[in-house]
Amino acid sequence: MREHLASWQKSSHHTRAVCNDCHMPHQVLPKLLTKADNGWNHSVKFTLQNYGDPIRIRPANGGKDARKLYSLSPGSGK
Repeated sequence: MREHLASWQKSSHHTRAVCNDCHMPHQVLPKLLTKADNGWNHSVKFTLQNYGDPIRIRPANGGKDARKLYSLSPGSGK
């Protein structure tokens, strides 16, 4: 994840968007359910040390939507 963070910090949209802007639902209930699901999954994966390398975003967390949102964001050049 360090490479992803470094890339975001150098990008033009880092002053306008944080990770959750693209990788979390915006509605309250779906956001809370996603946070609970991710919290559980993170706890299990990091406790048991059975996460993949590199860590990848799941489609449920906006993997495809994040690319679409970025391409439509102001200053993305598209």
